[in-house]
Amino acid sequence: MKSKFSNHKTAPVKDGRDSSGIFTLGLVLAIWGVLFLTGGVLLAGGVLTIPASAGELAGWILIFAGIVALTVGLLIALSKKSEKARLKLDKFRKSNLFPLVVLLLIIIFFFQLASPNFAYLKVANIRNILSAMVLYTLLSIAVGLLIIFGEIDLSPGYTGAVPGVILAAILAKGALPWYVVIVICLLTGVAFGLLNAVLVNELKIQSFIATLATGSFVAGGLTYIVVDSKTVFFDDDAVKFIFTGRIGGVVPITIIIALLAIVIYGVILAKTKFGRSIYLCGGNRDAARLAGINPKKISYILFINSGFLGAVCGVVYTGRIMAGNLIGPANYTFPAITAAILGGFSFGGGTGNMLGCFLGLAIMNGFNNGLIIMSVSPFWQSAASGAILLLALTVDYFSSKSAMRIRPLKRFNISSMKGSKEDEA
Repeated sequence: MKSKFSNHKTAPVKDGRDSSGIFTLGLVLAIWGVLFLTGGVLLAGGVLTIPASAGELAGWILIFAGIVALTVGLLIALSKKSEKARLKLDKFRKSNLFPLVVLLLIIIFFFQLASPNFAYLKVANIRNILSAMVLYTLLSIAVGLLIIFGEIDLSPGYTGAVPGVILAAILAKGALPWYVVIVICLLTGVAFGLLNAVLVNELKIQSFIATLATGSFVAGGLTYIVVDSKTVFFDDDAVKFIFTGRIGGVVPITIIIALLAIVIYGVILAKTKFGRSIYLCGGNRDAARLAGINPKKISYILFINSGFLGAVCGVVYTGRIMAGNLIGPANYTFPAITAAILGGFSFGGGTGNMLGCFLGLAIMNGFNNGLIIMSVSPFWQSAASGAILLLALTVDYFSSKSAMRIRPLKRFNISSMKGSKEDEA
């Protein structure tokens, strides 16, 4: 009589030596990483007595090698000791964030070694990079949320210039307290956002055209009207402290504002029902309606939010220079969109997150800062930024194309199914 266990195949026994060997390799790499880091710090700091220029160069090379070896070693060791860690690492390696992290590390490594006196990673220059990212961060968040939703807003930089000149004009006359003026400026941005929402949702105008008209023409004209085509200077101690002051004399307050914005909106996108609704509307608006979501309501909220963040950007810009500039943050809009697309946002909608946005901003601003340190011509800097934009759009095109490709279903092994049924019988 044939036993029902006769066809049962025993699973191969895993050899624990391979796993332990790889784990040991990871620990060895981590130890070498610590040694490289120690030697690099000693050389870069001039503790070891070799020629100064060669010592600092060798020190930074060892520091980067130590960081890579330590990181890779720890990741290998963790992946072999924890299945959960291995799955998370595999997911990160296959995500859009992994190439961004690699590209950012390459930029840091190159400009640190190529910059005069290895000035790229000095505290003052890192602060400069983060300070330059503040305005781009606010605009990237504003535009990025609408890109995820499946729309676009080209106006927040232009509409932000209007609250900026309003702030300068009122404070120059001393008519109202600074906090009341800032509230008025923020409400002005909200009004522009509401106007865009009405044009898109009620009049059914394409968001690209509606926001371009609102920003370039309506807001651009109002900027000149408010200050009579003149740059208005003002002096207010509270505004000066908020937008140019530093916490502990080191970290500018505006950097804290930008980082808080990234964290808050990142949590909203990833952890709230509203954030998931934005992704669903961007992926398939009809399916979102069937799921009980009101895309029109979300559209109003996102356009108003974009106008609000544009106003914050304009107020920060004006508070930094203590003057109402006629152009304001208008020129920051398209680089902010570039950073968002480079960070994984897709014009097709439904994709993107705040971490990718931050990495895209860091790559853009870190690259431009490196060119400035190396005294590259501003014209070449503009050309390089344009090349990054084209690269981002190309990556977005191929990513959208691959996402739309339908994968064929796997074929079932009919013979194996029959065999299993016979065994059960």
